[in-house]
Amino acid sequence: MSKNKGLTLSEIVMALGLLTVISLAVIGVFTKLLSASTKNTDRTAAHLLAQSALDKAARQGPPDWGFGLSGSTGTASISDKLSTNNDQTETEFTTTITVGKVTDADPKIYLGNLYDITVSVSWWGKKRQGLGRLSTETSRTVYIRQ
Repeated sequence: MSKNKGLTLSEIVMALGLLTVISLAVIGVFTKLLSASTKNTDRTAAHLLAQSALDKAARQGPPDWGFGLSGSTGTASISDKLSTNNDQTETEFTTTITVGKVTDADPKIYLGNLYDITVSVSWWGKKRQGLGRLSTETSRTVYIRQ
């Protein structure tokens, strides 16, 4: 009967292998969480830009909607570079506003027109250009009294 109470080499190798597998899984989870956090930061910034542009357009109204549209309907784009991440990388946001007339009011019957305002914000950084869904869109119907 052996009174050795130590571990064998095979038990140590098995323990190290199990520890390695668990460590790699934990590192993978943290990497995915960091990536998701960065994407959510960009998405939140884009959503706030879209809401701001939508509010500005609804407040300004026709003919240029605050974005320099040539008529009461059409499309305009604006690009901004912002630092949104903790690592201070610049992300380029492109805001596109599209305004379409929903109704053509007859002044004898209607008191105004309905316009559909759609704001689309897309973004990309140098590291993430072309990866995943990098845009958000919001819209609102606005009544303009004549």
